[in-house]
Amino acid sequence: IGKRFPSWMVNDVNSSGSSFLLDNMVELELINCYECTCIPSLGLLPSLKVLYIVRMENVRRMGHELQLDGAESIRLFPALKTLIVRGMKRLEEWVEVVEDVAAGSQGVIVFPSLKKLLIFDCPLLKTWSTGGFSSHHKLSELWIEQCSNLMAIPGLDGLSALKKFQLRSCNGLTSLPIGLGSCICLQSLEIKGCHGLTSLPSCISLWLLQIEDCPNLNSIPSINGLTSLKRLNLFGCHGLTCLPIGLDSCNSPPQLTIIRCSNLISIFDYNGILRSINVLTIINCENLRRIQTGLGCCSSLQKLEIKDCPNLISIAEDIGKLHSLSSIHTGLGYSISLQKLEIEFCPNLISIPDGIEKLCSLSVLRIADCENIRS
Repeated sequence: IGKRFPSWMVNDVNSSGSSFLLDNMVELELINCYECTCIPSLGLLPSLKVLYIVRMENVRRMGHELQLDGAESIRLFPALKTLIVRGMKRLEEWVEVVEDVAAGSQGVIVFPSLKKLLIFDCPLLKTWSTGGFSSHHKLSELWIEQCSNLMAIPGLDGLSALKKFQLRSCNGLTSLPIGLGSCICLQSLEIKGCHGLTSLPSCISLWLLQIEDCPNLNSIPSINGLTSLKRLNLFGCHGLTCLPIGLDSCNSPPQLTIIRCSNLISIFDYNGILRSINVLTIINCENLRRIQTGLGCCSSLQKLEIKDCPNLISIAEDIGKLHSLSSIHTGLGYSISLQKLEIEFCPNLISIPDGIEKLCSLSVLRIADCENIRS
């Protein structure tokens, strides 16, 4: 279609009283329009609910196509519920409302009905300005992936309905907006492959927090106040040297999974971090030497899994007091440095893990008062 869309696809604010060919359009997909250099002005389509903008590789700016001069009050994309922007290889700037235009217009509202926003594979995107998310009060899902030059995410203070936020492969980000903590409905926060990320805000309503391959993240914010947390997954966080505090404040026992955290040397539980854990999984933490957690106080622990920790020397001596423990999966064959293992007073435990015969450094093994062990 050339560098620009045809005139029948373009409408502006000043012609809002007239009929427009696309007024009844509900879903629109702009895909593989390689030659186009700009997005058509679609903000006034009253019925548009789903919009895909995919692989328009010559578009460098979005948002500047809106003609708002003289508009006193306007709702842009009034019915849009789903917006997917993907494969915009040259997109550098996305401005939902141009500042000088917004200043001259009264009551400019953008995406008032938006529920799902997905931005994928926009490697040159540096500037994303929304003027704040105050008008996006219905947004429930936000997904940003492979935007390696994105330096900041707009303030999230207005996202009162946000339930799920996924962030992947955005290496330019060093932090997330503090306003994320005010998203009172946020249940799931998943972050993967953000190598520049060094800190996180606290989000009180989370039930799932998963952080993967963020090597410069040195600490996890306190879990105190996260009463709904059910799962905490930490994968490939090589800068992590200690666990977050406050897991004991959760209403129900959460699951804790730690995988490939190479700088985690010891796990101590001075503050009762693990006393309310339901499932504890530790895998491939190559430098982990000791687990001294006060496990005997973990009255809720039902499953303990430790695998591929070759330098592990000792596990908490009071593991024998875990009356709720029903299974142990240790991958013991990998724990070649383990010297002492005691399992005692675990009435629900029905089996001993395989691999004990491979523990060449084991000097003390005690299994006592576990009356339901079958093998």
